Amino acid sequence: MIEKLMQIGFTKNEAIVFEALVNYGEISASELSKKVSIDRSVTYNILDNLVLKGHISYISKTSKKRFFVKNPDSLLIGLQQKLSIAADVMKTIREKQRISTYITDVSVHEGKDSLKMLDSEWLSARKIYALNVIGKADKIIPYHMAQIRHKAHKKTQAKVIVSSARGREAMKLYGIKPKIMPKKYWNNVPIVIHEDIVLITTFEQDKPVSVRIQNKNIADAFRKDFELLWGLMK
Repeated sequence: MIEKLMQIGFTKNEAIVFEALVNYGEISASELSKKVSIDRSVTYNILDNLVLKGHISYISKTSKKRFFVKNPDSLLIGLQQKLSIAADVMKTIREKQRISTYITDVSVHEGKDSLKMLDSEWLSARKIYALNVIGKADKIIPYHMAQIRHKAHKKTQAKVIVSSARGREAMKLYGIKPKIMPKKYWNNVPIVIHEDIVLITTFEQDKPVSVRIQNKNIADAFRKDFELLWGLMK
């Protein structure tokens, strides 16, 4: 796997760390450093780079970050010409991962590439609920969002509440007529609900950080709250 990862743009150390995460699953940076025999500070830098590229994620437990491979599909970001190699690596990853029928997952994603992957998830959704839309993604990753608008299924239903004039203008590009949050309640933290996923994003200094929650009960609760707010608004 290491050689194939290097062929699609990973450095040797990045490939070693990524393969170790596939093999060992959720693990702390210090534990991983020992497993791969790479200096701890170097390991931390490699993990930070892989998080920013959208290839891995982390969760904090007892004030310590534990890293894991979130979604092998991230290998395809910006690598269309190397699709066959990435697909082969993804197959190996899936064979090693245990996939549970009942998914409960919380993960943190940083950077533009992660935002591209997360925003692509709702393309196949039947219905989308979005609160506090501010049009920031269309500004930060305009080409990718234009592709999403082109690919978006016309049968997908969307209810959107915007928290800025830019958000309202952005929705016009999707053919969506949103409701507008009263100005005194505007904020810059969009929340998107689709299927069993809730995505909460902040864009401080144009650096997206997203918390992705995959749990049916949580998603249903957010949907009910959204519908209540939707019904109260004009």
